[in-house]
Amino acid sequence: MKNGSPMWFPLLVWKGVTIFFRYTGRSARKVRRWLVSKDGAVFLSAFALVLLFGAFWIMDTLRTGFSEAGEQEMASNGDIPAVPNPIVARIGTETMRLNDVLEFARQDGKLQADERLTAEEVIERGLVEDAIDQTLLARAASDEGLVSDPEVRAKLTAARNRILAAAFLESQVEENVTEEMARELYQAQRRSMASGEEIRLRELVVADAETAMDISASLNAGLPFEELIANNSIAESAASVGDLGYRSLDRLPEGYADQAGSLSAGLYTLPFQTEAGWVILRVEGRQRITPPAYSQLEDELMEFLRLRTIDTTVADLRERSKVEVIEPGSLPPAPVETRDPATLRN
Repeated sequence: MKNGSPMWFPLLVWKGVTIFFRYTGRSARKVRRWLVSKDGAVFLSAFALVLLFGAFWIMDTLRTGFSEAGEQEMASNGDIPAVPNPIVARIGTETMRLNDVLEFARQDGKLQADERLTAEEVIERGLVEDAIDQTLLARAASDEGLVSDPEVRAKLTAARNRILAAAFLESQVEENVTEEMARELYQAQRRSMASGEEIRLRELVVADAETAMDISASLNAGLPFEELIANNSIAESAASVGDLGYRSLDRLPEGYADQAGSLSAGLYTLPFQTEAGWVILRVEGRQRITPPAYSQLEDELMEFLRLRTIDTTVADLRERSKVEVIEPGSLPPAPVETRDPATLRN
């Protein structure tokens, strides 16, 4: 050869390659025979489980990464509020996020409905550990088959219905209770209040007509009304010398507006009879109703609209559904299945 290599070198290489493949083939046959044996089957099963858990771990990691990246991208684009919801714990292959822990804490009464904590704060306050414990206990209960227990199933159904009902009502409130509606309600109430008047009365109540006539005569003789109230009135208002304060005419006791509604300040009514007794009134003053500002009534108006929406929603659902309350014992007993003894097996 030109490079001076001996002639036996290629033969040596060929021989080495032949020996290598021969032993490789033998080893492969041995491995194949071992894999189909009992020990090999156990090894393959364990190896498959390792691959499966590895695949789950990779998928969960990729899913978490893509989810966080997608949320960050959407938040940066202004599509959703940039509310951080990081992973705060792992249980096996499942992740637990900050919002999960916050909801656990709210359900346990350890957090207010509108209270928001950071991941560091929930860890520091032990809320993450509480959520982990509850999750593990719930899993154990499920593994033990407790979800099939009638009592547990009833509690789960009640909790589910309560959560869904609250969520539905909240969605209806958000849709139907707005500041615009509250302002419209305020304007309607303001117009009715602006056209009204308040009157301040002082009352004296006695049990019979004769006493009332004597007191009326004493008033005409110049005796102070306050002194007569203190010595004779049987009404609870006697503790405040008969002062009823300023009230609109529609908020006065029955008969009071008819007797004193048109009187000027300082004038008395004649004795008149009511369910409480015989009454004499003096008009202390009159004033136009001054409507409060919207800011003073905003919370009350919003709460009124909220309660009205809830009542209307429930009433509408009841009207559209066939609701029937069944009194105990009002239904006939369920038929008891009976079988011919000859058909029973030992």
